Amino acid sequence: AYNRDMQEDKPALTDAMEKRDAAVPLLGALAWRVRQLTRYRGSRQLGDSQPVAAKKAGIPPFKASEIEKVTDQLDDFTLERWTLLLAEADLAVKGSRRTGRDVVMTALVEMCRRE
Repeated sequence: AYNRDMQEDKPALTDAMEKRDAAVPLLGALAWRVRQLTRYRGSRQLGDSQPVAAKKAGIPPFKASEIEKVTDQLDDFTLERWTLLLAEADLAVKGSRRTGRDVVMTALVEMCRRE
């Protein structure tokens, strides 16, 4: 789930960030997944079944149970906070002096922090 040890993920992130300007597509992928989680959770809260919620969120039906487990561990505040963090990171990547890698790493650390 989302509270995994960041040390495990650093090599994968470093590989993903080796290409120049890789931060924007990586942030886009993260934002897309957060939007899917938010849509799925909202659909389930309205009473939709797993397959219907998955379809509405753009998630393949065979991943519905996996997404269900993830959203069970999250609250609405966390998803909202992640959305804001990713929006701030997107602005920082496009207009900051910090490297894209630093911006993405900071955003991921903040996303993994519990509040």
